[in-house]
Amino acid sequence: QGFILDSFYDETQKPPSNSVNKRVIRFNNGTRIEIDRESNLLLVDAVGDVTIKATGTVTIDAPETIITGNATVEG
Repeated sequence: QGFILDSFYDETQKPPSNSVNKRVIRFNNGTRIEIDRESNLLLVDAVGDVTIKATGTVTIDAPETIITGNATVEG
């Protein structure tokens, strides 16, 4: 039975965030997913296209929705 040791951060390998309230996942292509528990923000900063697929209903429920850029609604 084996085990894996996690790596440690140092001067050359810095953590993606210094805040204890943020959990950041960075991918090799530059895409970043960030959750900030203090501000309740979920950020997805994707390099390339983003597709959301569902076999059921997708609901966006917010007091205000902001869309920048061109938008196409089909259906």
